[in-house]
Amino acid sequence: MIYYVYSLPAHEKPQVLIDQIQNLNKFNKHFSVLIVIHLSQRFNLTDEDLQSIASQPNVLLNPERLITGFMDGSLYEAHLSNISFLYSNKIQFSHIIFIASNMLFVRKMKKITSDFIGSSHDAVTHRGWFQAWMAVRDNNINKFQLYGCQIEGLFISKKLLDKMLPYLKSISHKALFIDSDSLKRNTFYVKLIRQLRKYRFKKWVKTNYPLKPIRYFTFSHFSFARIAYATEEVYFSTIARLFEKEFTFHGKEISFQDWENSNIVTVQSINWLRSDENKDYVCTKRVDRVYDDPIRIYIRNLSNDV
Repeated sequence: MIYYVYSLPAHEKPQVLIDQIQNLNKFNKHFSVLIVIHLSQRFNLTDEDLQSIASQPNVLLNPERLITGFMDGSLYEAHLSNISFLYSNKIQFSHIIFIASNMLFVRKMKKITSDFIGSSHDAVTHRGWFQAWMAVRDNNINKFQLYGCQIEGLFISKKLLDKMLPYLKSISHKALFIDSDSLKRNTFYVKLIRQLRKYRFKKWVKTNYPLKPIRYFTFSHFSFARIAYATEEVYFSTIARLFEKEFTFHGKEISFQDWENSNIVTVQSINWLRSDENKDYVCTKRVDRVYDDPIRIYIRNLSNDV
């Protein structure tokens, strides 16, 4: 059985993607792993490129290719596509872990004993988290109590995922990310919605402006409105919490993001992550998606004995 499956939505140059695959294999040698990769339609690849990626150890290429973008709900669909591909192939595993293409390991992967993280927050009342403004208006999911979390480094046990999957599929809008012409049209409307979101959010976080009462004044009955925010940061954590009493929820995501330093990875932060002071994290982002980036080179030269 595979211990960890890593779900990776990718849209980078093949050399950078292969560098990430090699990094993951390097720091996961003591576990059986599988890296299932969703390749965006925006990712122009030759047959030779595909062969180079597919030939890397522990890699499984998802044949479905959606059109992915930034904070538009597409990453949820890409991860869900990877999950569906795993289930259709009846691959057995202990945990699935969601990773990003600008994330790299800096120390050995640890053993996860929990079914889910314990730090997801209430997405409706958490001021300062701008995804909440759209999530509360998303009729697709606001029938539940909403929770949010960082998707990078999030883990879910297979047993919990079995329970979650019917719900996850029921709130999917994959069709929005298949046709490029439809996506262009939807993106135009999404830009309008985001401008309104910025105005509402600015007013909400700086005053006592009520959030819940205005959920009924919404665009979310239009399907394109659901791609106006990073749904993956709400959907997985919200559905997981439906089963909190049945499973173990503790620990943190495995990926460190330096929020106070604008998510910039430095040599100093890497050295801290590799020190005994760090008890939680094994990888970090955002590492520039450039093969010869100095930080990427520094990480590439790290030993895997920590």
